[in-house]
Amino acid sequence: MVTVVSRIEVRGGFLDDLDLELRPGLNVLIGPRGSGKTSLLEIMRFAFGVPGLTPAADEQAREHALAVLADGAVTVTLERDGREGRLMREANDASATGPAEGAMPLIVSQSEVEEIGLNARSRLQILDGLVNEHWDPAAERAVLEDITRATERLGAVVEDLDQQRSRLLELAKVPEALRTAEAHAAEQSETSKQMAVAQGELQQLSEQAEKAQRAERRAADAAHKAAQFAELVDEAREAGQALAGARLPTEFDDRAKGAVRTLKSVVAEAAEIAQAAQAAFAAAADAVVELGRTLRDHGSTLEVLQEGAGELARELTRLREYEAERAGVQQRVAALETELQNLQASRSGLLDNLDALRDRRFELRKAAAARVAEMFNGEIEVQLAKGGLYREYEFALSSALEGSNLQYKALARQLVQRLSPRELVESVERGDVAFIATTGQITEDRAQRLVAYLRSRGCGGILTVALEDMTDFALLDGTVHKTTAQLSTGQRCTVVLPLLLAQSSRLTILDQPEDHLDNAFVVDTLVQAVVSRKGDAQALIATHNPNIPVLGEADRVIVMESDGKHGGVRHAGSLDDAKVVEAITSVMEGGAEAFERRVEFYGRHRA
Repeated sequence: MVTVVSRIEVRGGFLDDLDLELRPGLNVLIGPRGSGKTSLLEIMRFAFGVPGLTPAADEQAREHALAVLADGAVTVTLERDGREGRLMREANDASATGPAEGAMPLIVSQSEVEEIGLNARSRLQILDGLVNEHWDPAAERAVLEDITRATERLGAVVEDLDQQRSRLLELAKVPEALRTAEAHAAEQSETSKQMAVAQGELQQLSEQAEKAQRAERRAADAAHKAAQFAELVDEAREAGQALAGARLPTEFDDRAKGAVRTLKSVVAEAAEIAQAAQAAFAAAADAVVELGRTLRDHGSTLEVLQEGAGELARELTRLREYEAERAGVQQRVAALETELQNLQASRSGLLDNLDALRDRRFELRKAAAARVAEMFNGEIEVQLAKGGLYREYEFALSSALEGSNLQYKALARQLVQRLSPRELVESVERGDVAFIATTGQITEDRAQRLVAYLRSRGCGGILTVALEDMTDFALLDGTVHKTTAQLSTGQRCTVVLPLLLAQSSRLTILDQPEDHLDNAFVVDTLVQAVVSRKGDAQALIATHNPNIPVLGEADRVIVMESDGKHGGVRHAGSLDDAKVVEAITSVMEGGAEAFERRVEFYGRHRA
């Protein structure tokens, strides 16, 4: 079911209080220049949010609409299948809501009519309007989103896998080192026995040393006491001698002298005892020193044995930890490789689905191009190249290669014409340098550097880039079809306007399409294209050429006027409405007298 505009209302600005009803079929805006015809069309574009052909044209259209609306608003009433809906947009609204149902209208301003044939995307848009069977762009967007997610995950897996493989290379020598260390550990069984013997001997020596130290301490104590005893006895001897020298009675003197002699004998005995005790102490001390030296020697030997065994034990522990890590990394690599294969297979299926959707779209466009040739008896033809619109692909690849020191702009321009985004990305991911070099016609060194750079940066954005079909229009000039770039402005309009009007199921809004066209073409082709549209299809055309409303059998003619400050509708009615006839005669035909004189002139010379 076709969506039609039934009413347009404007509040504020140059067209303030405009309230205009439209009809299905052909609606024609007429009136002198400056009456608001173009202004009305531009605020309709503003209401729908239909972009201009180029950014510059889009900005110009927006500025025009805002100047017309000032601080006002426009409301468009739509009808579809008996249901009514409204679009309302104020001047300060950042964006339009767009129609709830149905395709966006085709709106082409006067300046765009002249340039539309030179823009590849606009040509594609016109062709798509001629495709009979609708395809859902949302299906392609959904697949692209799935591809983006799969590619992001795939990139993360590849990065993780590269890191794990790098770590695995670092651990590659661990098994051999562990086997060598374990062999050394087996060879150390004799050393372990030596360590056990040395530990036993060291224990015995320690016990002997403790005994010797106790004996030394006892000998030292005895030597000290013997020396004290010798000193006391010697002091007693000296005292006895003093006593013997005193003048004692005879019987005591003899006894004192006898005691002195006895003390001398005791002194000699005590000296021998002290000497013997000192000798025993010296011997005990020597024994302690010797045992200490022996103990240290045995300790050093045991320490050397223990240090070697400890170092080997620590090395074994470290290597066994590395081996456990290596086994874990191997498992991780295996899991990542499996996940990578699954992701690649899944994404490959999604890419196949995307290719199928784009193939289907191309076939529909090719069928539409064939109908164009038939519709216009071969005078106008559509030339179509699958996936030939490289601009976004080239921009994406150029951006990805920026900073690579590879003369990336020239390289991107060369590669996009030889490798599809899928071929490029998949070959980069698998590191297929030879394929890129051969297919892309570049050196292997350059291909190697490209692969390394894109793998480090990631190239998922390239895979989902919009790769549209290249469309061109051609007009038969003599015996040769000339493409839009070879045509004059008038010839381009001759090609484009019939194609615009051939979109019979789509609301089409044109501003003064007759400019640059001769009157014969307007009558023979442009008007016929208008007449051939479906009965309920709607077109709104602003024009100064009377052939469009009259020969096009307009369903409604809107006569615009302006006092210089405000524009609006002076009258609206059917083609045979008296006021409409008067307006067409006076505004478009130059007045009744001029019209009658032309009729007389044509009649006289035709006869």
